[in-house]
Amino acid sequence: MVKALARATPVLYVVAGQSNAVAPAGGATTFAFKTFDPLGIKYRIRATGGTPWISVTSSVLDLMELASTPDDVDDYATQALETRLILCGGSSDVWENDLGETVYENMVTYAEARRDAGYAKVIAMTIPPNSVNAGLQENFRQDANAAIIGDAAGAWNAVANLTTSVFLEDWEQSTYDGIHWHEEATDEVAALLTAVLPP
Repeated sequence: MVKALARATPVLYVVAGQSNAVAPAGGATTFAFKTFDPLGIKYRIRATGGTPWISVTSSVLDLMELASTPDDVDDYATQALETRLILCGGSSDVWENDLGETVYENMVTYAEARRDAGYAKVIAMTIPPNSVNAGLQENFRQDANAAIIGDAAGAWNAVANLTTSVFLEDWEQSTYDGIHWHEEATDEVAALLTAVLPP
C-alpha cells in the first residue's frame, strides 16, 4: 500500500527504470537524493534491476507488458499537485539486443502510459555504457542515445544527456562493478540532471 503524500506537496519526482537508479547502495548515495534533497523536493525511486522497458510475455494473447518498474509507479501519479517522471534505464534493453530505435520507441510507450496515469512532465536520461554491453550492443546504445536526445516523438519535457560527460561515458572510471555508478559518478549524474529540471 502506498503511503499518501499530502496533495499540497507542490512537486513530486518519481525515478523509474533500472538498477542505476538505486545503485550504489540507495538512500543518500543515489543521484536522486543528491539532486532533490538540496532543493527540498520530494522524490521516490521505483526501479528494478535487469528488466527492460517493455517485455513480451509468453502467453496465448502475447500481451505486451510494461515491466521495467513495480506496479506502484502509477500510484504516485496523483500524490502531489504536479508529478514528474524521470526515466533511468535502457541498459537491459541494449543487453537484450534491442536496436536503438526500439529502445527509444519502448521508452516513449512507457512515458505515454505514465502521462495517461497522471504524470505531468517526463525527463529522460541517456543510457550509460557498461562492461556487459559491447560490440554491436555499444552501437545500439549510441543509437538509442541519439534517438533519446533527438526525441522525434516529443515524449520528454527535458533530457539529461549523460553523454556530455567524458567521465560517465567511461565505465572503467565511473562504475564500481562495470555496470553501476559509484559515488563520484552519482555526483556527476545529479549535476547534469539538476541542470535540466523543468521550472
